[in-house]
Amino acid sequence: MARRYSAGHSYSAFFSAGALAAHAATAQDGFRLRDAVFFINLMSNWCEYFIGAHVLGVTNVQAQRFLDSLVR
Repeated sequence: MARRYSAGHSYSAFFSAGALAAHAATAQDGFRLRDAVFFINLMSNWCEYFIGAHVLGVTNVQAQRFLDSLVR
């Protein structure tokens, strides 16, 4: 069941872009959770720079839940 008010749902653009970037960076070997979290935070930081406000702080649990939801 989808978590309607979860960070992965609310910020799905950041989570999706981060997962896609992590996959593209390590396409042959697969990617680790920390790679995905790094890219999610990177995407968020780029937006923070242009908006001028704090957008997102991601935890490993949030990223893991999002990735698990993609597998199901």
